Amino acid sequence: MTAASMSEFRSLASEIGNRGRWGRNNELGTLNFIAEEHVREASASVRRGAVIPLGIDFGTRGARAGPHVRAASRWDTISHVYYDEQLHSGLPAGSATSAGEYRGGIDKNDGKGVAARGVLLDVAGHRGPDALLDPTAPVEPAELDAVAAAQGVTVRTGDVVLVRTGWASRFRRTRNPAEPFYGLGWRCAGWLHGHQIAAVAADNAMVENPVFGVTNGLLPLHRLCLRDMGMMFGEFWDLDALAADCAADGVYSFLLVAPSSRVAGAIGSAVNPIAFK
Repeated sequence: MTAASMSEFRSLASEIGNRGRWGRNNELGTLNFIAEEHVREASASVRRGAVIPLGIDFGTRGARAGPHVRAASRWDTISHVYYDEQLHSGLPAGSATSAGEYRGGIDKNDGKGVAARGVLLDVAGHRGPDALLDPTAPVEPAELDAVAAAQGVTVRTGDVVLVRTGWASRFRRTRNPAEPFYGLGWRCAGWLHGHQIAAVAADNAMVENPVFGVTNGLLPLHRLCLRDMGMMFGEFWDLDALAADCAADGVYSFLLVAPSSRVAGAIGSAVNPIAFK
């Protein structure tokens, strides 16, 4: 697959940018899409009382699904990434220091919280039992639509979309720290923006596929989502048990509760997300 040019990247960036959408000083980004009625509807969808933890271990063994000894399920907040020397807030990149970033820090999420309708898109399951995502073939928008259609689920405004790539399952078998990070292609930013989702999470280290993307553009999906859209990324989430449950009952939506730690100025936070069905 040929890498896209920076001009293509900047064209998409100009279409999806949300800076100022919710006011000049708003620090929640796309979490603003979660309205009270969305929380009520998601809560009312709980029927069986099933509780499915989505967090991975945080300890010296590294995560159950991660190669790094300090890996844990986490949120990366909107101040986690910058380019052109600017953060999502428009502040200079240098305003984020070892002391923290107090515009768009993870602590700002506390007043809103992350409680919403979650939707699992099981790409690995859609490609076949235990199928691995080819690192040379990132997930593109058309495939996300195909997975949603096959599962009979509709992605709505204010949803948190969870993408199962199969990476965690693969790592459990191989314990290979060099396992390729299959994931979303950078053009999925347009899909995420068009569906007005609140956040996206995956079972890999970066959500996106870093192998093929944009020429001279490191982590293009991070740049487009976190910096331009103001959309948080959830990384290293354990989605295998959830995928099995969804396949068993045919229901791929649920109440998701995933609050971040209130660490003032932090640009990320460990999280123990839970799905309720």
